[in-house]
Amino acid sequence: MNNRHTKLKSYDIAYSSFLICGVVVLLTAITSLIPMSTGTAGSIGFLILIPLSIISAIALLVGLLYAIRLRQHMPLTVLAILSVLFVVEVISEFGPSLFYNSVNWIYGSIAIFMPLWWFFIKRKDYAA
Repeated sequence: MNNRHTKLKSYDIAYSSFLICGVVVLLTAITSLIPMSTGTAGSIGFLILIPLSIISAIALLVGLLYAIRLRQHMPLTVLAILSVLFVVEVISEFGPSLFYNSVNWIYGSIAIFMPLWWFFIKRKDYAA
């Protein structure tokens, strides 16, 4: 029973980490759509988005480490692969601008949906 509880806690940490990443990515995408002055955008970026991005980077590393540790759990593996591809896309800016701009929305939605699926639906199966 203790081993099951430890493994369940590991899944919770992994999914929570990816959830943080998804929320920060979607928050950044939403913020980029709001019209604002340059000073306001700089202030929001410096005071809010940069600290959240640092937290998200740490959460991404934690999520990737747990996904590697729990690699037999396919949804975590999918989230880890999508996260790595997202980081590569953001850094390389590969493809047309429409694709580059939509990647934030797609990744953010998936990185929020899959952890919510875990916490509200699938976790019950593992806890029983």
